[in-house]
Amino acid sequence: RQKAVYHAYIQQAVNQNLSEKAYLFAQKFLRVFVEREGPEFNLFDMVQKLNAAMQLKLTYNYTLRTCSLDRYVEIANKGFQCMYHFRTPDQDVLDDMDELFEDMVANSGNDGFVAYFKKAHLEGRLTYDEFYHNVIVAVFLSQQTLPHATFWPIARCAHDKGVLNAVRNNEDGLVEYVSEEFRVHGPSSPILMPYISLEEDAYGSLTVPKGSVIQIMPALLHTNPRLWEEANTFKRKRFSSVIGKRLSTLSIKDIDIDDEEEKKSEDEDLAEKSKSKALTMESMSAMLFSRTDEQDTLDRPLKKMSRRGSSLEGAPKSASKQRYMPFGVGRGICPGQKLGLTTVLNSVKALIDDW
Repeated sequence: RQKAVYHAYIQQAVNQNLSEKAYLFAQKFLRVFVEREGPEFNLFDMVQKLNAAMQLKLTYNYTLRTCSLDRYVEIANKGFQCMYHFRTPDQDVLDDMDELFEDMVANSGNDGFVAYFKKAHLEGRLTYDEFYHNVIVAVFLSQQTLPHATFWPIARCAHDKGVLNAVRNNEDGLVEYVSEEFRVHGPSSPILMPYISLEEDAYGSLTVPKGSVIQIMPALLHTNPRLWEEANTFKRKRFSSVIGKRLSTLSIKDIDIDDEEEKKSEDEDLAEKSKSKALTMESMSAMLFSRTDEQDTLDRPLKKMSRRGSSLEGAPKSASKQRYMPFGVGRGICPGQKLGLTTVLNSVKALIDDW
């Protein structure tokens, strides 16, 4: 029920217009940040603040009023750490979270994430606790997963000019490259969202006792030589065939392009340039994957699997197929991956285009 609300928001919010806005926002933010910080700064700190500012502006349609951007990132980081350890944040963080949430509810724009979930709550589709939880957890998760997803492709381009030159001005090549980077350096840090087993369960022949903490570490599967050819080698074009196949099968109705005329920007020249440089929804849709679509287990034919090839002894045969999971696996797959990819890919592209 909650996931249905999330999917409905993503469906209406993520389109080509958002992609162009994300690219333009990243360009402007980077210019201001570099002018302020100088030529040397912490890359991860920069991508965290870029992601935070972009999320607040484009997703929440909200301007920070109760704290600075630095404090917002600090709150998100502390909340994320506590969430992954199943413990309550310190009282000062809880107080800041409550104040931030209340101000978001009161002052976010009508077409943003918070306003959409507030409407779902008022219509009875979400309880107040579910409304609060979804907004705050979105803050926590996006401030870790998305900066990680942005950091590693940029770090490699900075150190490998061959990769940089190959993906600059090559949209399909960038999507293929980031797909492989997600395999080598998964966005989750370093585990997927943990679960607690509320009752005794079983996975194949494995017994899962009640109260167990269930954690999946994508790196153990993404670099498993029984599941991938040259598993520990970065291969920029590893996903070329599957991305190409998906692009050839996407239709215009899959892309959800918004034909509404974009409002004129103060920096009109830069806005016009961004339209041609922003990632198309077609390319980003080629990276999406779900738990139900047969084609969405990325590049499954890459290495022929056998029953013995399963990464987990005693696991069911279907586990062999679940070897690529940068945004989760099974029912726990991230419902916001389309929004996340719009942010990440346009941030990466703006960085490699201009810097």
